[in-house]
Amino acid sequence: MTAGLRQRSTVVGVAPLRTSAGAYNTLKIRTETTAAGKLSVQTTYFVPTVGVVRYETADGSVIDLVK
Repeated sequence: MTAGLRQRSTVVGVAPLRTSAGAYNTLKIRTETTAAGKLSVQTTYFVPTVGVVRYETADGSVIDLVK
């Protein structure tokens, strides 16, 4: 039997955010991924006119838009 992959994303609010590319009012999106019975949580900060400006991985790594 193969374990399935399940993913659920929810907009949890609006968050001000500053990166080296600028200051933004972002939509904060929490994504929960379950695979093989293990849960992983990622957070994405999204600006409709720009796209993703920050991505926080489950292990705490942060990836920011720089330009």
